[in-house]
Amino acid sequence: MELKLIAVFVIIVIGFAVFAANLPREEQKGEHSRVETSEELFTFSSFQEIKVYLNANSQASYREEYNDMNGTSANSEVKLSVVPEADGDGSSDHSTTNVQVEGVDEGDIVKNDGKYAYVVSRNKTEVYILDVYPADHAKQIAKIESDWSINEIYLNGDKLVILGANNMRYYGYYENGYQYSRYSYTFVSVYDISTKNNPVLDRSEQLNGSYVSSRMIGDHFYVIVNQPSWDVKHERDLPAPPSRIHYINNTTDNYYYFTNIASINVQIKNTDLQNMVLLMGSSNQIYVSTKNIYITCQRNNPYRYSQLDVMGGPYTEQTLVLRISISKGTIKYQTCGTVPGRVLNRFSMDEYDEHFRIATTTGHVSRYEEGTSTNHVFVLDMDMVIVGKVSGIAPGERIYSARFMGKRCYIVTFKKVDPFFVIDVSNPRRPTILGELKIPGYSNYLHPYDENHVIGIGKHTVEAEEGGFAWYQGVKLSLFDVTDVRNPKELSKYIIGDRGTNSEALNDPHAFLFSKSKNLLVIPIQLAKVDESEYHGGSPPPNAYGEYIWNGAYVFDITTSSGIQLNGRITHIDESAEPGSDKYYGYGHYSKNIRRSFYIDETLYTISDYMLKANNLNNLNEINALEFE
Repeated sequence: MELKLIAVFVIIVIGFAVFAANLPREEQKGEHSRVETSEELFTFSSFQEIKVYLNANSQASYREEYNDMNGTSANSEVKLSVVPEADGDGSSDHSTTNVQVEGVDEGDIVKNDGKYAYVVSRNKTEVYILDVYPADHAKQIAKIESDWSINEIYLNGDKLVILGANNMRYYGYYENGYQYSRYSYTFVSVYDISTKNNPVLDRSEQLNGSYVSSRMIGDHFYVIVNQPSWDVKHERDLPAPPSRIHYINNTTDNYYYFTNIASINVQIKNTDLQNMVLLMGSSNQIYVSTKNIYITCQRNNPYRYSQLDVMGGPYTEQTLVLRISISKGTIKYQTCGTVPGRVLNRFSMDEYDEHFRIATTTGHVSRYEEGTSTNHVFVLDMDMVIVGKVSGIAPGERIYSARFMGKRCYIVTFKKVDPFFVIDVSNPRRPTILGELKIPGYSNYLHPYDENHVIGIGKHTVEAEEGGFAWYQGVKLSLFDVTDVRNPKELSKYIIGDRGTNSEALNDPHAFLFSKSKNLLVIPIQLAKVDESEYHGGSPPPNAYGEYIWNGAYVFDITTSSGIQLNGRITHIDESAEPGSDKYYGYGHYSKNIRRSFYIDETLYTISDYMLKANNLNNLNEINALEFE
């Protein structure tokens, strides 16, 4: 008994020593300053202290050998080509970007204001300004050219925000010769477009690091970038002075980044950029409400801690969630917490009624063996403390899509079939699974139709004869009826093409156009079909890929009474050409893939890298086609 007590005491002492050794030197002396908004956040007093912290807390995120970097100007050269601007006002009946949270705009490659469309070019170095209303007189009236690679754009009244990046190569001398590394810059440019055919640059900001995410709330634009710690050789390379770089002292990661959260008032060009910098593991998934930014970082408890049962016990996956409040451009760290597992994407998170909800997966899925995976929903209060959870959902499977809609959460897991789960989260302390539906296939993205119906887009599947998996087939649309929460139903479905068929909307909801008032659903499709005549008996195996025969947009009527009905198809390809020919596929084939769609009044507009096309929304007759310069 005495030997056991001594052993436990020794383990505790060693564990504390390991933990203390990982703290910066000044922190061990109790000399660190705390940010007033949180007991968990600390700042550095010097560049040397940052180096000590990085060396102590990771094995791979900091090295002494760095390369000198040459900065570039944030004011990239802008060239404008213009034509006379047309008169006339736009329509108030027009679609906008499909966003996750009402009142929180998201960047995209296409924006419209009911009269003008703003389109990022194929080579991502230009933004076209198009007069598209009325459609039969559509024309290009201006073009903004940038020296940077443009990722996405925002529209805020008479301001156009262009967000882009530049990856630089720089060289340094090592003992084994010259080697090169990369360094990333993120830029934000705000243009005054009050005169549409003559955009004027208001301001341009440059941030060190690679782009993570951004949002627009009111007139304030928020952007998040990651700067790898190993790219920082000198203090001048830091995104902020050491005294303004914050960290949480009980996190350990293999790779550290300076996560820079910055805000700009896009309507007032002389206001200063506000920002906050956190030294943490790589931030990957971001959720933004009108009040808070939630930054997640996946981490694993290190092996040395697991042996000592310190820092959370055995080796486990965890997601660190930081809550940062935002209000009219101000950015304040509030608190953080952890949940078991990993997050699929931003739709696995949500803020509702002063609580944060998150769906995660732990473990792994195995095709031929019994996997260790299982899924969970956690509810946290605003202090990032777990107050409720439902665990052990669909063992052996992983989350393929999730969506929180008010007092409910919908989750799709998958391995061989698609369990669609309905979860009650109205009581944050007692989330409860209400019902589930098992059907072939899965959904990558879930979209609200109304309070009792959900749209899903994903893939149809066929179960493999051997092994615990299924073969992906064509794109599948589903309309789920959750009126009876304990007995959800697939009210309607529509399957497009064979194995190999794809849609940009599977991975980017900005390509998903839905209007309940117009009974309208539009998605881009790259259609693949299997030639059954090539197989004996006309029965191809489920793993047979189809040949690409068409691409464009599928236009559907969608109602709860009639389900999902195909209204027609639109393509930017010359369909008079033979399938497979250069003319049919266009330049590089990809340039004529329809990527976005929007409507103004009763006109449906589709956008590819090659052109804008306008069709009558009622009969899909072509009105006009405008090729980009």
